[in-house]
Amino acid sequence: MRSRTLCILMLLGVLICSCGCLSLPSAGDLDIFEPGYQNEKSSGSGSTPLPAARDLAAVDALSEDGSATESKIIKTASINLEVSDVDGVMGQLKAIGAQKGGYVSSSNAGDPASGSAYATVILRIPADGFDSTMDQIRALGSVRSQTVNAEDVTEEYVDLQARLDALEHQHEQYSRIMEKAETVEDILRVQVEIERVQVEIERITGRMRYLDSRIDLATITVSLREPTPVGSDVGHDFAAVFNAAIEGFLFTIDAVIILFFTLLPLILVSGGLYGVYRLRKRKKAGKKEPGEQ
Repeated sequence: MRSRTLCILMLLGVLICSCGCLSLPSAGDLDIFEPGYQNEKSSGSGSTPLPAARDLAAVDALSEDGSATESKIIKTASINLEVSDVDGVMGQLKAIGAQKGGYVSSSNAGDPASGSAYATVILRIPADGFDSTMDQIRALGSVRSQTVNAEDVTEEYVDLQARLDALEHQHEQYSRIMEKAETVEDILRVQVEIERVQVEIERITGRMRYLDSRIDLATITVSLREPTPVGSDVGHDFAAVFNAAIEGFLFTIDAVIILFFTLLPLILVSGGLYGVYRLRKRKKAGKKEPGEQ
């Protein structure tokens, strides 16, 4: 009896040891992702999880480090000038832009029937020469109005830089994971994530390039107009008078036609009532005549 009990205990011990050995992971079963990332596999799916941690923490850390970043200011201005020679001032504005290391972004000019020429010139000037350029532009004519704006985009720029750094770090991690991936499923999943991160990186870098362009080069819109010539409205144009007379005549005809058709129902009703009245009056007159005889 004792020997049988001893055999049973020994058999149970062997089974327990076997279960413990089977529960230990082998080297081939180790996940391909590096420590610090989420390595738990979804239940029953057998797919390898992708790194999802540390991104938000990285963004927060980089945002805190960006507190000492220099200010990012977008400077814009618009100014209206009255000048004696629009064409000459446009040439001077181009010269000012070249002198400051900038350029004319766009320009347009016109000469309306009143004889008062006008033009609009948009200058892109390095931000450090913004104030001196505005002084030079004011000296070209009489200032009628002006607006100066300074938009602070430092917070947006720092946030974009932090996200870009986090995404680039994530891209590096995915590249390392791709080198360790062995199954087709893992390779495809990692490739999808790499493409997603790359799209985000390109979007953020594009926005940052746009902000850099606006920050480095200020935008100044200059509107030019010559004063209206004295006596420009003096004169007589018979053709214009004749055309105005024809237009007035046609307008009168239109008004008469509209008034006629508007009052037509009233005219018809009034005519019918008047006809009935005349008919009844005749009948009454016919009845009275025999009695009077």
